[in-house]
Amino acid sequence: MTQANALISTRVIRDGLADHLVLGYQLQVPISADYALLEAQKQVIDVVERQIGRASETVPVEIFVTYSLTPQSRGLAIRLEGHNEVLDHRVRLGFKLPERTDRHFVDSAYEWLWRSNHVAPEWRNPSNPQALHRNVAIGESQGLTVSVQGLPEYEVTVDDQATYLYLTCLRCTGELGDWGYFPTPEAQCLGDYEASAYLQFWQGQDQLNQSFATGASIFIPLLVKQASLGQDLADWQDSPVKVNDLPRGIEVTAFKQANDSQDWILRLVSHASETLDLAPYLPSKLQSVNLLEEDLEETSSLIAPYEIKTYRLKKG
Repeated sequence: MTQANALISTRVIRDGLADHLVLGYQLQVPISADYALLEAQKQVIDVVERQIGRASETVPVEIFVTYSLTPQSRGLAIRLEGHNEVLDHRVRLGFKLPERTDRHFVDSAYEWLWRSNHVAPEWRNPSNPQALHRNVAIGESQGLTVSVQGLPEYEVTVDDQATYLYLTCLRCTGELGDWGYFPTPEAQCLGDYEASAYLQFWQGQDQLNQSFATGASIFIPLLVKQASLGQDLADWQDSPVKVNDLPRGIEVTAFKQANDSQDWILRLVSHASETLDLAPYLPSKLQSVNLLEEDLEETSSLIAPYEIKTYRLKKG
């Protein structure tokens, strides 16, 4: 649901670190789904067979969206906050690209891939939300990337003139599935809520890949430690891997001490489109291992597209 004239307040905050634009919205929202939904749930009517609207009673819902920008920003930080007293609904952020596209770029647990914007003829659900890992982008040669912190769902739709990306910030539902009556009143998510996202614009595949790399790390909190010019500096200079020196398209997914020794364990995944040689970027004393940190017969510094590799970096 979108409403005209919903904007009720505008505020600019400058705190020395960033500039923030805070927009306040007030929407008139039905208090719940129509009361017939409860009967449909109890009768276990398939979701595609339900013909249920919204309740006629509405309540005002206020939502505040903060856009933040620093001098060093590669993108725009977005924070949405609100208080929910409404049942059976979603709150979504929408992004419009004035170009019709047939696919979008998205990441999963182990790869980045193109996903179709269109559903199969057999798809009967009224919407097509997809699972969201960290990043999703719309556009072909140029476009936008939205990165999230913990938000599990997005949807991409198209019309004749544009592509739309919708990010689910709050989802309130009273049932689990439609294969039985499993009420979930806690999943109505009543009370305060917040959501964070990061918006980047890009042109070309290299910048698109870079936006995904940025999105993978932008929400990781910084850990601050008092350093000395003695041992701490020496430890940093002797570090076996400097992440910023790795070739573009290589993502570090784990760096830890080995379970059975003082060696380091390094796990990498390649998002590059060609095979890369990691030899110039890694110590010479390395051993390929599996996920259990057991040595493999062969050790190679070559990493193929979308390959995951784990190395033991030997000390001494």
